[in-house]
Amino acid sequence: MTGRRVRRAMGRLREGFRKKDYRYKIANLVVREALRVRGVVVIERLPNGVARFMVGRIDDKQLRHRVYQAALKGVLNTIVEKAGEYGVPVLEVDPKNTSKKCPIHDAVIEYGRDRFGVCSAGGERWHREVVALNNLFFRALGVLDGGFARRGFGGVCLDGSPVPLGSTVTHEPTRIPMSLWARWKTLMQRLNMNK
Repeated sequence: MTGRRVRRAMGRLREGFRKKDYRYKIANLVVREALRVRGVVVIERLPNGVARFMVGRIDDKQLRHRVYQAALKGVLNTIVEKAGEYGVPVLEVDPKNTSKKCPIHDAVIEYGRDRFGVCSAGGERWHREVVALNNLFFRALGVLDGGFARRGFGGVCLDGSPVPLGSTVTHEPTRIPMSLWARWKTLMQRLNMNK
């Protein structure tokens, strides 16, 4: 096939319009939920070319292509734009070293070959993404409270155990309504699929 025929065939797929539509739907979900709970949208400060950094260690060609086509900066920019329309505050937080320290004990987490690690002080087992999200949350609280939020105690009770010092913070799942979760999952699957 010549380049002209390929461009014409790709134009019929309307892939660009679909991705733009999914970006706006994801942004609407995030911003409306933040508006409903009167919250703040916290986003990571991502560098330029973040997709190239992410795909650097991925060996699978198809997965590398999917990650590169996800347009993470585009999704974040759309969320910021939509938050401005609704008047929802957006807080940009530096994600550096957010997955290295335990959110409870402020101790180093030792990771093995997988994405699970063990806190060197308390012995809890953590997933790298959960640690990063908790630490981003605490950094955002520190910025919102004028920098006075203590690590693990930013005015939010994380301990779900009735026993003193019997923390269940790493074992208690975050409750997300099924309707919201299903819509988010479907949108993310459609965003990653090129049909």
